[in-house]
Amino acid sequence: MYIRYGFLRRYKTDSAFEALFELTKGFYTSHDLNSFQPVMGNSLPTPLYWQNKTSTDDFYSWVTEYVYNGISPDNAADQMKIEKRQLDSLKNDWGVFINHGYYVRNRSDDYYLIEQDGTLKVNPLFDRVLDLMAGMRDKGDLDITTVKDLLNYWILTENISFQYLSDGTILICNDNDVSVNGLSIAVRASKVNMNCKIINSRKVGDDTIIWFDISAHDKISMQVNP
Repeated sequence: MYIRYGFLRRYKTDSAFEALFELTKGFYTSHDLNSFQPVMGNSLPTPLYWQNKTSTDDFYSWVTEYVYNGISPDNAADQMKIEKRQLDSLKNDWGVFINHGYYVRNRSDDYYLIEQDGTLKVNPLFDRVLDLMAGMRDKGDLDITTVKDLLNYWILTENISFQYLSDGTILICNDNDVSVNGLSIAVRASKVNMNCKIINSRKVGDDTIIWFDISAHDKISMQVNP
């Protein structure tokens, strides 16, 4: 994982040699594909979206500090390994990555497109990155979506609540006026029982990820076995 920010406090506990060695490796501001910014630690708030009621009323903003410029043909093999490692880290950390790119721009430092005989074509290296993402998507390891759909989902989850009953049952309550499709929950349990018709699940390490649809103002009961 590359280091995004090089603050002085990071080196206060390092020896002079250790600090110098880290500095010589350089800092690449566009190589952590996780918008949670995990390299900054738990002390830094990293909201994925927010509202500023005093300035923009009901308008939502979202984090996007990353601009992707594609892969240079120089050292392409090494760069493809970095792309693969970044995507694997995003998956393993259960991260969220919001990216924007200027895909029709053709500056000297942009590598989405190549020019052949006066014709602009998609850079084959960019296609290889898209193939990596498509493979992860097909395995169920990567959800490729849009900001519109992602923000709509997040906003709906703000009105999902939980009631914990004395017998261990958990009621999942949808307080929205519309249904929430694909509501996803991760629980540390060996088995999950729910009273809804269709439920999808997947084991990831010690966790079970479940996702299901819940109608407007509906309640679904859930019981988990450790």
